Amino acid sequence: MKKLLKNKIILLVILFLVGSCTGVNTKVNSKDNYKQLYDTWKIEELNKKLDGENNEEIRSYYLPLIEKRVKERDEFYIFNGKLKSDLQNNNYIEVEKNLDLGMEKYIVLKYLKTIDFSNVSVFLSKGNFYKNEAQNIMALNYGTHTVYLDVEYSIKKGKWKVTKISEKRG
Repeated sequence: MKKLLKNKIILLVILFLVGSCTGVNTKVNSKDNYKQLYDTWKIEELNKKLDGENNEEIRSYYLPLIEKRVKERDEFYIFNGKLKSDLQNNNYIEVEKNLDLGMEKYIVLKYLKTIDFSNVSVFLSKGNFYKNEAQNIMALNYGTHTVYLDVEYSIKKGKWKVTKISEKRG
């Protein structure tokens, strides 16, 4: 009888420990999920998930960050529109202000200045975001010729900057 009671107590302790660990793991996974949604700029999905969140600490942490992400995303598309316009108007002074390419900047600028972009159609794809960076494809179309460029951006001192430009192959 004593042995049976002892076995039941041990079983209850084990079940309690397993149940406790499972709950902790779920909370960690939930926080990781919020961070992943935030890092990958899935703003609408993150917002929807937070609507169902009961933990006020998590909500108060992520809601201001969502507002920041929305602002940064809007600024990115404004920046892209201005970059496109500056290129098409051959406004290289403004283009230069938006480049953060190191020494490569001068090579890119020298090359850009050889092109009259007023006759070139510039197309930019929707941005792909991760943390404080973004990437998209720029297509430069002149008559029947199209050149595709991979363009990478980063937020530097609160402003979007072009950090890498490379010709897209294949």
